[in-house]
Amino acid sequence: MATIILTPEKPKWKGGPWHVEALKNERIVATGIYYYDQENTTPSSLAFRRALRNIGIDGPSIGYKDKERDISEMYNTKVEMDSPASQEIGSIPTKKNRAIVFPNIFQHRIEPFELVDNTKNGYRRILAFFLCDPTDEEHKIPTTKTIPPQQPDAQEAIINMLRKTRAGKLPVELFQMVTKDLPLPISLEEAQKYKEEITEERTKFRENSQAVNGRPVEICKLQYLLHCSNWTTKAYIKCIH
Repeated sequence: MATIILTPEKPKWKGGPWHVEALKNERIVATGIYYYDQENTTPSSLAFRRALRNIGIDGPSIGYKDKERDISEMYNTKVEMDSPASQEIGSIPTKKNRAIVFPNIFQHRIEPFELVDNTKNGYRRILAFFLCDPTDEEHKIPTTKTIPPQQPDAQEAIINMLRKTRAGKLPVELFQMVTKDLPLPISLEEAQKYKEEITEERTKFRENSQAVNGRPVEICKLQYLLHCSNWTTKAYIKCIH
């Protein structure tokens, strides 16, 4: 869950960075974003793009007689000297009570928005959820189906629940043998540390991804070397009102 808050002192949101959710080892195949509440903000959109890839060279180059115009028409995207080597594939308005679900192969970003009434606060609230690949037998993703709650309070509740079953009638020593196999709880400090490590890891990946997908296009007089991976395939993006 996330909330973007605007105030009279900071009335504008400049937009989010282009990014793909998470890393490859997390096996996320689709992303969903539910816009469940907003107040006093102008309309905004969720934009999508994909990288234009080069063949056999370090950095995309274009060699064609009419250069920018022809390449722009071919890939249905504006291509100019030093512009990012990416193809924008559209955007979807983000309205209250709208859920947007899309495959996790496209970079996306939140478009800018601002306060409607600059004398009052405003906000947008979202719930993001991720679908992991359920068919990956080699890399099983741990889920709540196999991992119980790890908060200390939750584990204490599980032990108290067991005390009300037949296991609770066992001698103390035997009952402790049953409960000792429960995973050790994770403190708030440990959880915060893991969160910081993941955030740092994803930040580095995001910066690298932006550098790759934002590489400048070079117009040269050599052979035509630019192509877009599967560029004829349209994005399958589902929007639920």
